[in-house]
Amino acid sequence: MVPTVLGAIAVQSITWWLTHDRPCSAAEIADQTARLMRAVVESELRHQ
Repeated sequence: MVPTVLGAIAVQSITWWLTHDRPCSAAEIADQTARLMRAVVESELRHQ
């Protein structure tokens, strides 16, 4: 399930960024997306 969630986060982050006329740089959205993905992975690891 985690790979599916991570894929959805990536797609939705890019979709949001493009839909909102790129309100931040590509590097910023990449950093924010990576932080969110990291939180999901860390949460999953804690609950194993």
